[in-house]
Amino acid sequence: MATERRKVKKILEPYDINLVPEANGLTNQSITMCYHNSLMQCLMSLPSIRKTLETTKDNILASIFRELWSAYEKKQPTDEINCRMWNAIIETSKKRNDLTKFNSGQQDVNEGLMLFLSVFEKSIPELYNLFTHSYKQCIGCTCCNDRKTIKQEDNTVINVNMTSHIEYKDKKGLEGYISHHTEILKEYTCKNCKSNQDKISLSSITRLGDIIVVMFTEKYKEKKFIDFPREMRFPSDGGYLIYKLVAQCEHMGSQTSGHYNVKVVRRNGVFLINDSTVSKDELSPTPNTYLIFYHFDKKSSTSVDLTV
Repeated sequence: MATERRKVKKILEPYDINLVPEANGLTNQSITMCYHNSLMQCLMSLPSIRKTLETTKDNILASIFRELWSAYEKKQPTDEINCRMWNAIIETSKKRNDLTKFNSGQQDVNEGLMLFLSVFEKSIPELYNLFTHSYKQCIGCTCCNDRKTIKQEDNTVINVNMTSHIEYKDKKGLEGYISHHTEILKEYTCKNCKSNQDKISLSSITRLGDIIVVMFTEKYKEKKFIDFPREMRFPSDGGYLIYKLVAQCEHMGSQTSGHYNVKVVRRNGVFLINDSTVSKDELSPTPNTYLIFYHFDKKSSTSVDLTV
């Protein structure tokens, strides 16, 4: 039986560009294809991961990741290490009964991220917790005006569907959506009045981690321009928690035939990295943007507790 994930204290660490490597490519090989390479490029834009890896001892996954990061930064050969990294993630997942849905056939960068986080959740909880945030979900009944909190939930990736979420349609933007968003629950039975009509679900953020990952859903069905800010600010004890955009993963093509590349912040600038090809670029929304990564930058108060 897998051990329970240890509870790790959440302390937001300021963004440190000195822990981010200079730009370098990763070869598209038979085992480490564009989706894996794109994911690794995004992860190496997140200095809190580097800091966590340096303090993690006696863990094979952390050891290989440190080795890959170091070789990448020094512009040394990375192909063999990158393959070992992917193989170690796959082999670790196969030993977990709760991760049987994951296998070496994953070719979606979000699925790759979820696999990555799943294998680290129990082996290196300090790393997993960098990505975790908490939401409180309430259900409001339009018949009897009853409102109940039904759950407090931790998660890692924030999904945004432009065609259904009210906040984006009302131009509250990504910050507004992350802070609180509403959805319609079809035929939800109210425990108070027993009505079986559509209800409103309100999810409110109660805690943010060092890293905010947002996935724009439906990208395989429709390529649509979705705006997002270079910086987000969330209220906290009279001040703000400030997050900066550090990576965006782009998907071209369809679900059956497509390709991934990334735009990432590096110590020496912002670059478009397409497997082994590296060129100067800038972070900006495109119709192909699929995943975006924000990193905690700084705070204007002494507390890290989020109040919305």
